[in-house]
Amino acid sequence: MSDTVRLVIQIIQVILSVILLIFAIKLVMGKNKDEKEKGSLSNEFDNNFITPPNHVNFKAKKLFGNMGEIIDGSIAYVDLNGGGPTEQHTHEHNHLFIVTKGEAKIKLGDKEIIVKKDESYLVEGKIPHSVWNNIDSETIMIGISVKPRQN
Repeated sequence: MSDTVRLVIQIIQVILSVILLIFAIKLVMGKNKDEKEKGSLSNEFDNNFITPPNHVNFKAKKLFGNMGEIIDGSIAYVDLNGGGPTEQHTHEHNHLFIVTKGEAKIKLGDKEIIVKKDESYLVEGKIPHSVWNNIDSETIMIGISVKPRQN
């Protein structure tokens, strides 16, 4: 398979992941206003994929609920030994990380959290943190910056 074909396939995979993410965000933001904010969001929900009613050849699982106002979102391609920042940092907003390929290691203070493909994790911005690739090939993840909810 040529490099061009591989690149096109990767781009299509990323576009489909982003479309699914946008759909999930719209669905979640409208329905889950009372959920509690937690760290590992994918573990809080059923880890099994389901086929929603009136869908065919379609599998989905909930990655997160309402956690505040979305500031922005991005996609990251993290190469072998890649990540950052090199020094853990803090800030006022939170990060929701969703791994779509590979595996990420989140350094969170003195802990390390592993986030695998099709899992998510909400990092509280006030806790020192950084994110690193945890496998021997590329990891792809979506990062969403979230303004924390005010209770």
